Amino acid sequence: NEGNGKKIWKDYLAGMVEKFKLFPWLGLVVSIRTEYVESLFADNSKLENEFVKVNHQGFSTLEYDAIKKYFEFYNIQFTDIPFAEQEFRNPLFLRLLCEGFKNRKIDLSKISFTDVYSNYLLSINLRTSEICEYSRHINIVEKVINEMVSYKHNAGVGNNFIPLSSAVEIIIDIERKYNIKNSLIDELLSNGVITQNTNYNNEEGVYVTYEKLDDYLYAKLLATELDDIGIDKFHTKYQKILGYGDILEALAIVLSENAKYELFEIFEEEKSNSGIIRGFCNSLKWIKPDTVSQNTIDYINNVVLRSQIGFERLFDVLLLISSKVGHSLNAERTVEYFLNFPMPDRDATFIPLFDEFYFEEGSSINRLLDWCLSKKSNENTLDGTVRLTAIMVASFLISSNNTLRDKTTKALVKLLSGRIDILISVLEKYKNVDDPYIIERLYAVAFGCIVS
Repeated sequence: NEGNGKKIWKDYLAGMVEKFKLFPWLGLVVSIRTEYVESLFADNSKLENEFVKVNHQGFSTLEYDAIKKYFEFYNIQFTDIPFAEQEFRNPLFLRLLCEGFKNRKIDLSKISFTDVYSNYLLSINLRTSEICEYSRHINIVEKVINEMVSYKHNAGVGNNFIPLSSAVEIIIDIERKYNIKNSLIDELLSNGVITQNTNYNNEEGVYVTYEKLDDYLYAKLLATELDDIGIDKFHTKYQKILGYGDILEALAIVLSENAKYELFEIFEEEKSNSGIIRGFCNSLKWIKPDTVSQNTIDYINNVVLRSQIGFERLFDVLLLISSKVGHSLNAERTVEYFLNFPMPDRDATFIPLFDEFYFEEGSSINRLLDWCLSKKSNENTLDGTVRLTAIMVASFLISSNNTLRDKTTKALVKLLSGRIDILISVLEKYKNVDDPYIIERLYAVAFGCIVS
């Protein structure tokens, strides 16, 4: 999905597949970001069935080891928590994060989308200002990327590829305006902020290397325009973005931090649209804990939970943010919702859901369990984080899948050994649950903690 890919594959991929079929010893491998799968195959289930699907999970099961290695290299101090953001599996994202927080302490339970990208741009700008000889107090790097993003969308470019001549003009104008001495484009290229390449028509151009940064900055421009023109005009003008899940997610995050509108308020008529629901749910992983409003809760209860797609996507995210201390959507609220179901309804609702998550590589359930199993008793983890994780993980004991129940039991023993006070708190949380499956295993966990 780089460059023109977003536009051409929908029309031409099927033809390419047919051509490859003429050569029995050739195979075709296509990589695509998850956000674009639905739009690519929306009208062509036959084409979708032609492919064997493999989800590339980046660092996946090595994610916690990778994070510790990166943080150690960049001298970043942190409090250990289960990571809600699947972006932590992405080596490029980890580099962006570490560049922005080098030699600092980071609170991963409160970090936001904005924190990551703002700090990254500031750190690159500091480095670039020294070489290009301009004041570090002016964020030239962000100005350049904003101009490139603005150009792309004003010109109606349907991808993130900008002709080299246009990019050079943008950068030269900024160099002249701020009297910059040395080549700015060379520094942006050498720091990996932008990448130079040729497109399918053999034209030279550049694009922002990390596409989610491009999405985020575009979302910021959209939020500014929303303030200028109002909801009605914005809703009419930007109907087209309903098909772009990545932009909807970034816009939902930016809007939540501006505290004026929510994504579902801007697209009121389309609030039950699967793209809006997915974008909203995905944004919950990144928004700051104090930006969850009553309108957000009402939208979850009245729209998201009443949609099958919304219910599954929401719970996948809720499991990931369950361990965030002070978050209004952490395990305290999620487990209460879970326990309020009568046992037959709870079983019918959550056993299939948890089983589906468990058998998906790198899913929310597996990430929580893997984090618990990787714990060492002397690691720097807050008691509040341990308790929230434990009460969330304990809900997996509802499962009739013995593999999941056994892994959950072992994970809880590993997490709670040496923390008997937290173990007792977990037992208290579930003492009135009408499910002997859960009670039985929790006392097995207690026994394991005592003898380990």
